[in-house]
Amino acid sequence: MSAGAPFLLSASEQYNGSNWLEFKTKIRAAAKQRGVLGYLDGTIPCPPSPAAVAAAQAIAAAVAQAAGTTKLAPSGSTTPTITPTTTFATAYWGSLMPTHEEWQQCDAWTQGLISLNIKNAVGLSIKLDGTAAETYASIATIKDAVSDLGCITAEAELNEIKYSDGSDMDEHIAALRTAWVKVNGQGANITDTKFCMVVLKSLLSTWLPFIGLLYAETTSAGVITRVSAHSKMIISLIPTSGTSLKALSTSAGNSKLRNPHLKCTNCSKPGHELATCFQKGGGEEGQFPDWWRGKKVSGTAQTAASATTTHVAASAIVSTNDENFYAFSTQYATSVTARNPHT
Repeated sequence: MSAGAPFLLSASEQYNGSNWLEFKTKIRAAAKQRGVLGYLDGTIPCPPSPAAVAAAQAIAAAVAQAAGTTKLAPSGSTTPTITPTTTFATAYWGSLMPTHEEWQQCDAWTQGLISLNIKNAVGLSIKLDGTAAETYASIATIKDAVSDLGCITAEAELNEIKYSDGSDMDEHIAALRTAWVKVNGQGANITDTKFCMVVLKSLLSTWLPFIGLLYAETTSAGVITRVSAHSKMIISLIPTSGTSLKALSTSAGNSKLRNPHLKCTNCSKPGHELATCFQKGGGEEGQFPDWWRGKKVSGTAQTAASATTTHVAASAIVSTNDENFYAFSTQYATSVTARNPHT
């Protein structure tokens, strides 16, 4: 029976005292794959060693011999023969009846499966001088213990998980599911239907218009599928690196010229001709447009007017002030105050 290579987790996945649920899942999966789950749980007992079997046979023979010298056996009777149970060696790791040597090898490998994937076994008070089952139990008896305090703490941790607009929705859902398993492990009994509400509650108020469409979903898988799809759509609207969010929102002051091929002979600026020039000497002298922010050389009086532009986005929007994306219906207004010419 050849020894198997040790199963090693990455440094970030190794047990550090606070990631028992994830560590337990990976270790049990590895033990099951190797066929040594019985050594982890202690359901495969250690068979007696050949020396112990030989000693037991010698003692039994001595007892039988001593009994024969003190009392004669009746005629026709025979002394019972003790036949030891023979266990044959096998290369199969999943054998439920291993030899003593095989059991020792499998148990050592299983114990290494745990101890080699713990960052600080001594500091975490892990039992390493016994069997693999004892090593595993030294962690499980504490971490899997169900208590009212543990249940309250786990529920609080689940309810504190909130989604931040623009972050990775898959990571958020993974955190919720991990906390869900943990809280149910403490006896909270949060059903799949209740978990649907937990997922919706973890979203911010900007998602409210979309959340109202999900109450008809009866499973958490359905809710998560629709939420994840909508989140990906929102993320796809975010510009790539190096592109300013403000570039998505343009105003009349920085828009491109309508007629770049034209050039005024009065002010020498492109985009218009002499007949439509509002500078001094132009065809529309003093009739400055609403978007003009330069110096107004005309002495004519102006009257105040206000123009308001409102934009509503149903799924995503760019705020020209904070450069933030909002997931749902949000509106912004830009008021422009200008003066209209009069005579």
